[in-house]
Amino acid sequence: MNFFGAMTAARPVLASSVVALGITALAAAAYRSAPPSFTTVSYSFLGAFAAMTIAPAAIAAFAPRNFWLRLFYAGVAAGLILALRRLALQSGVEVGGVKVATALGFAAFASGVLSIGAPLWRGHLRLALVGLCASLLGLAGGLSIVAIEAARQGAVPAAGAALGSAASASSALAVFLSAGFASAFAAGDAPSSAAARAAQGVFAPALLGIALTTIALAAGAFLVDGSAQSAALVGAGAPAAGLMPTLVMGVAALALKTPSETTTVEENRRRAELQALMRRVRRLAPPSSSIAAVAILLIMTVVAGFDSQAAASLAEIVVILTTFAFALLILVSVRSALLLVVILIVASRLSIWGAERLFSGGPPENVRIVAIALAAVLAAPLILAWRDNRGGRRKAFEVTQRALSESLFSFVAASILALAALASAEAGGLWSAGAEAALFAGSMALITALAAAPLMTAMGAVFGRD
Repeated sequence: MNFFGAMTAARPVLASSVVALGITALAAAAYRSAPPSFTTVSYSFLGAFAAMTIAPAAIAAFAPRNFWLRLFYAGVAAGLILALRRLALQSGVEVGGVKVATALGFAAFASGVLSIGAPLWRGHLRLALVGLCASLLGLAGGLSIVAIEAARQGAVPAAGAALGSAASASSALAVFLSAGFASAFAAGDAPSSAAARAAQGVFAPALLGIALTTIALAAGAFLVDGSAQSAALVGAGAPAAGLMPTLVMGVAALALKTPSETTTVEENRRRAELQALMRRVRRLAPPSSSIAAVAILLIMTVVAGFDSQAAASLAEIVVILTTFAFALLILVSVRSALLLVVILIVASRLSIWGAERLFSGGPPENVRIVAIALAAVLAAPLILAWRDNRGGRRKAFEVTQRALSESLFSFVAASILALAALASAEAGGLWSAGAEAALFAGSMALITALAAAPLMTAMGAVFGRD
């Protein structure tokens, strides 16, 4: 991936042109024989994705710096979107095949939360806008893969989940890419070098996302109706086509960025604003307290597993084992792979147990496996930051502090956009369980954010330094 990032950063216009030409040719060939109904659904999906991810990111990227002005700005933005939702529901207006209530509801949530916390990720979102817009081209390529497979095999039940996964992964990686660029640029790298380093940093989450989506959809389809081959092709092709323009054009846009002190100033100011919070984390998470907290968390997970009505399915077990195997290869660290798997198990079992307590039952299996795959993609940069800061003379809580200051808040911003993107599959009429999967994945992301600090510190203290 270092070669890929360096090549794209060195020839940004050429690389972007090649990818755009390839996706355009694929779409032209696929849609030539596609029925009009599929074309209508495609437009609805792309429109819902733009309204639910690109628009909130653009709104939050230009939020004021003053807290009270920013709070007013966030309230006005979210209020206007909710007012539009109310008007659309009362008047019965339909925008193509888009589910207006779902689309504008998630858009209002994303706009409000991202705008309130803008100082923590404003610069990252501004740099990620090109990558998010490039995701539209990538999703058109993913839709083309689905159209080709549907023409070859007939209906593809896993298509909606595959495209929702592609949309969520591409949104998250656009934010992670810009966060890596800002960090490298603030450290003194030239724009092209910083873009290449950022591309290298998102390689592991991208590859993990493609692998897990493929395995998750294939395993789920095999257990239901035996259409594992078709689900695997769509599960691999749609995310791969969706991620390629995001990564290539995102890297190219960052490499072409005019050298400016603004990015460095914003990144240094963001890190300075985190110091007070990181000091609190350091006081609350010494190794002894972290080990005790992790022991309690694991006990709660075991209790939730036994008390839950929905036992872990074979497809979930396959996804977890695949995560561990691919994490070993991609992260090149047994401890990092183990930490990722523990986070996924804890977050998934507690989320299922909580859903059963709050609602009539837990989410269905296809929702769970897609949410687990997305949670792994979102958590991978956290694990990478922890892995890269270990070693030397740093103590366990110092490693945790540095890892969280580098990646926690880009994780939060990426999670919000990824959840909205996953729900866009339902808003666009592709997958009826898209919003449910987004809510379940959001629960897992919240547990991951809360449990990351004690898990990192405890594992660092137990296993020692590299």
